Amino acid sequence: MVCRGSSCLFGYPMPLDTTCMTFKQNQWVFCTGMFVAGLTFCSVLYVIAYFALKPWLTRRGLKPIDVEDAAIRVVSVVHALWVALPFTYALATESLPTTFTSHFPCATFVISASLGYFAFDTVALLHYSHCKGKSWKADASMFVHHFFAAGGEWMTLVRHVGGNLVAALMLSEYTTPMLHLLYVLERASYLGDNLLTKLMCAMFIILWIVFRIGVSAYFVVYLVKHWSDFVLLSLSNRVLYISVTIFFNCINLFWFYKILQKGARMASKTPRNAAAKKAD
Repeated sequence: MVCRGSSCLFGYPMPLDTTCMTFKQNQWVFCTGMFVAGLTFCSVLYVIAYFALKPWLTRRGLKPIDVEDAAIRVVSVVHALWVALPFTYALATESLPTTFTSHFPCATFVISASLGYFAFDTVALLHYSHCKGKSWKADASMFVHHFFAAGGEWMTLVRHVGGNLVAALMLSEYTTPMLHLLYVLERASYLGDNLLTKLMCAMFIILWIVFRIGVSAYFVVYLVKHWSDFVLLSLSNRVLYISVTIFFNCINLFWFYKILQKGARMASKTPRNAAAKKAD
């Protein structure tokens, strides 16, 4: 038996069966539980990663605060995989853009647990900045990113709007594992002027172009293509969707510029270039 609810996603009706209605009645209990579970899981994983990495990274000359940073990055990689893989399935089957809870209930679990991660990572970043003696403003772009990403997830949970946007947003997390792997290996002095390093950097750039710049373009294309449905949304939903879209495009272009800038600096510091300068 199928009943029709009033919630829509870009003008498409969202069919709700009787089991879904039961779920909706307990949605906030479920979502809160998943939020706490996500927060707890991230905290426990952080502790495990810290003690697992500490002997190795300490031998490589890193300080305890740097080990903490590496542990935070391990949690970030695990989060990236737990959100990217299910949403890849969602977009591939086109089940999420037209319905949310009934055809893809896993999305609610993933998003609720992901909000727990953003809470963990925000606190962890503040702690790390404090221990390093840095102002939180040094990581302002990351905090703003977390705010808008969590806001997009919250928008989908509460209003059932922008499910495709959040799904595409999660695809961008495919860049996270390579990003953090490169960072930790660099700090541990494993990267150098060799073929493996160049291949890893090239792979990261390709992943960034596909899953960050490409996804940003998807937001704009989808918005233009479905504009007639978009204008039917309430003003607040339209403002939320446009805000997340604009921010995501801007932050990805900004970070891409910073990545290229850092890559250029690293290239200028390679042993080959250093030897050439000494010869001059």
